[in-house]
Amino acid sequence: MPGIRLWLAGSGALQSDDVTEELHQAAAHLGVADKVRFLGAVSDVEQVLQAADLFVFPSHREGMPNALIEAVTCGLPVIASDIDGVRDVVGDEHIRFFPTGDTQALADAVLDAFASAQVTAIKADRARNHVEATFSLSSVASRYEAVYRALILNESLQTMQTRER
Repeated sequence: MPGIRLWLAGSGALQSDDVTEELHQAAAHLGVADKVRFLGAVSDVEQVLQAADLFVFPSHREGMPNALIEAVTCGLPVIASDIDGVRDVVGDEHIRFFPTGDTQALADAVLDAFASAQVTAIKADRARNHVEATFSLSSVASRYEAVYRALILNESLQTMQTRER
């Protein structure tokens, strides 16, 4: 697909100059260097996400994938490794998964996402609604409030039972 451009954003402890150089060389070797941008650390993540058409999350492991949550809340369709943490955040039916490390399945998922743009957009919208309902500040605060109320009620009941004895 000649119109596709790849932006690689981020930096971290595992990303060294050697890795970056290796990626540059791989892009040149594959003849796609003009289609790949290495953004490095990004200060305005939302601006980059708003300019994108698709978010690919090829992690091998994650805890709470904040980058994924940010992409979903920006309305981006997501393709992600099938790892713990991702399904917990987004659910099974809202994004496309591929087996971790399976580059052919990843490529197929990207091509399929662009080929079935309408289905991809519907999934992205459902994912955004799910994440907003689950992880918005008001949603999380309501769940904490319910836990605190249950704890207070439980403590009050225990106190009353102790007094009755």
